[in-house]
Amino acid sequence: MFFKVLAIFLICVIPTLSFTFTIEPKRKTCFYEQLEESTNAHVDFQVVKGGDLMISFRITDPIGRNTYTKIQFSTGTYNFRTNTQGIYSFCFDNSRSSFSEKEVTFNFESHKAGELKKKVEKSDFANYIGKKGEISGKQAAIELAGFLELLGEKVTEVHTLQTYLKAREKANRDTTESTNSRILWWSLFSTLLIVVGSITQIYYLKSIFMKRRSRI
Repeated sequence: MFFKVLAIFLICVIPTLSFTFTIEPKRKTCFYEQLEESTNAHVDFQVVKGGDLMISFRITDPIGRNTYTKIQFSTGTYNFRTNTQGIYSFCFDNSRSSFSEKEVTFNFESHKAGELKKKVEKSDFANYIGKKGEISGKQAAIELAGFLELLGEKVTEVHTLQTYLKAREKANRDTTESTNSRILWWSLFSTLLIVVGSITQIYYLKSIFMKRRSRI
């Protein structure tokens, strides 16, 4: 029962968006999220494939102010607390790239500080009156809320780290595959060049001997 309650609370406290998408050259892609005032939010992104792996990123609040901007970076991480309730925009700009599309991983997590504590205190568990020698439901609820919030933060950190490592692994794998492909084509070209050179030398030497024979 405890683990069911724990799972429900964690889902409520840590809404998470995590996905990978592609941006065409000379294009901009934006995502929008409705956030309440005093909400703690975390965003991170990483360009895993495409061109020079650089992209611009901007966060705009509901009244149009830029709260965070990164121009031509391959990765970015930002934690912030909202001051205004409304729709926040998270925009990726690939307009500086003329030919290369970019593959980007994007993660967004948010929770409102103290929200879990309020939910627990309003629950039936908080109204429990403990017997002599037992803690009351109110005290237990407060302790449980603190524990769950701390656990939720740690889960968020682990999730963010796992996502980052997964994106890095994909980027490194793509780089390795690209390098292997280039080595393969260069090896084939070098082999072809050696064969052509050898054949050319054979015909050249053959032509020299044929000329000498004709003179004799």
